[in-house]
Amino acid sequence: MKVICPKCKSEHTAPIMYGYPTPEAWEASERGEIILDGCMVFPHQEDYGCLDCNHRWSLDSLPAKAIKKMRIRVFEQDLCTIDMAHAWVYEIYADGTARK
Repeated sequence: MKVICPKCKSEHTAPIMYGYPTPEAWEASERGEIILDGCMVFPHQEDYGCLDCNHRWSLDSLPAKAIKKMRIRVFEQDLCTIDMAHAWVYEIYADGTARK
């Protein structure tokens, strides 16, 4: 399910990715799947952007009924080497169920 733009009501929206992009992220941006924005991550940055009207917003500003699930990614890196990295993704749905 796509997130609908609160300004123009378009479904042509994408999550905003912050940080240094990988080659895969550049390709996803070219396909309109994500929006790349800056290497620095700060509190209260926008989460989504509209590809039609360029409006950007944070999930904090959405009504609760518009949120279907939350996805949390946990990243752990041991011994400062990338080959020792572990990542988990948890999805929590509005009905209280969760999936790992």
